[in-house]
This record gives sequence, structure tokens and C-alpha cells, in this order.
Amino acid sequence: MAFFIGPPVGPFLPMDDLNHLFAHVPAVIAHRGANRRAPENSLEAFRLALELGAHAIELDVMLSRDRVPVVIHDTRVDRTTDGTGRVQDRTWAELRELDAGSKFSSAFRGARIPQLQQVLEEISRRAWVNIELKNYATRGDRLEQVVVDMVERMGLQRKVLLSSFNPLSLGRAARLAPDVPRGLLTMPSMPIFLRDGWFAFVAKPQSYNLHLDQTNAQALRAAHARGARVCAWTVNDPVDAVRLAAEGVDGIITDEPEVILGAIGQETQRG
Repeated sequence: MAFFIGPPVGPFLPMDDLNHLFAHVPAVIAHRGANRRAPENSLEAFRLALELGAHAIELDVMLSRDRVPVVIHDTRVDRTTDGTGRVQDRTWAELRELDAGSKFSSAFRGARIPQLQQVLEEISRRAWVNIELKNYATRGDRLEQVVVDMVERMGLQRKVLLSSFNPLSLGRAARLAPDVPRGLLTMPSMPIFLRDGWFAFVAKPQSYNLHLDQTNAQALRAAHARGARVCAWTVNDPVDAVRLAAEGVDGIITDEPEVILGAIGQETQRG
């Protein structure tokens, strides 16, 4: 599945330099943390990812009923916790009481859904954080405002990358905080105008976070010609990682950070 950055939409907008995030190329970004070894989107998974050598972590954020940004992937708590119901219907006080570890393994009994602030306070000292804005089912909830306010209040503009499949969401983030970089997510199953980035001009992304099946030398050349980075997701096969590194991908989002780090080796690091 090829990827191209849409039809011509007017003057090219230069992208900001992201050397401060991509000190290692390709950066190995732990998808929901080291989620094969610890409960996804938990502090335990994020800590383990860094212990394994990941350069960054990827996480998902949405709002609780009382508008606290919480780190969880699904709109419902059922799959990953001992609770039921929608995240948006529960307060933070209710969410923090849920066991988010036992369904993964009894060894993680008592793990909790973290607040975004908790994660940023701890992880940003050691790595950067790719924050996916997960308000696809709750558009208009102003999640973008809550997140960028937190990032700016904490002085972490150079430690995060905001991402979304929705270019309008990233466009809102760009207007609110143009100094916080953005990554436009795409995948083959999306409608063509989203799959091929036709509305990238709205999001003004500094990175294209492409599905593995869309990431190839042609897509990399197109994005790099616009001054943008490319991160491929979700890459768990060492063969794919080696190919992508050779083609010049900037980031590899993976469930298996230690496997991918071992596959690409130190020779892929460049200044």
C-alpha cells in the first residue's frame, strides 16, 4: 500500500526541526510501553520500556468525566481492567480504583490507570513521549486544550509529540500551541483522503506516523522532501525494522523494543 501526501494544496509549509526528539535515528518508540511484558499504558510498562533501552514511549490519552486526562487506549475499561463502562462516564476517583494489571498477569495485580501528568512527570526525565489524542468518539471535548495546557505548564514542549488520525484535532493543537510538535497518523483501512494525508495542510505535521504497510522508500522521500520525519507503526518483525532503518525511517513504534533495538544495532544511530 503506497502512501503519498495528498494532492497539491498550495504553498509548502516548512516543518520544524525535531533533532531534539530524534537524537537516535531510528528512534525506537515503545508502543503503549513494553506492552508484551507489562500491562499496556501502565507506568510499569513505561518504566520497563526504558529499562529495555527504548528512546521514547507511545501512549493514548482521553478525558475522564471530570476532565482529567487519563492514559488508556480503549473507550471502555472492560478489556484492560476489572471494571466496566466507558472512560468518559467515570470520574478520575473511580478510574484510579480499577485494577489495570490482573487481566495481564497476576504479577501485576494492583497496577492502575495513570493520569497523563503522572506519566509525564516521571518518564519525561528520561525519554520523550508520543501522546496520541484519543477523542475520536468524543470530538468537541477539547482534549487538545487540556493536553497542551498541561504540556506548556510543565515546560515539556520539547519532550512530546502529539499524534492523531484526525487532522482537525492536530489542527486545533497547532493553533493552541504551535511550538508543540505533531504527528499525523495514517493506516491503509482509512478513507483515501485520510489514508493518503490529503488534509495534512490542516494538521501541519512535523512527522508522518505511517502504518507499516504504507512505509516504504517512496513515502520516506516524499515526507523528507517536506522536511518532516516518518515513524512507522507497529513494527515487531526484525526484518521489517532492518529494512526501514536502511531506507531512512526516523522512528519505529513497536511492541517489542528490545527485539527491534537488537535488530537495528548501534550502527543506525547518527548525529
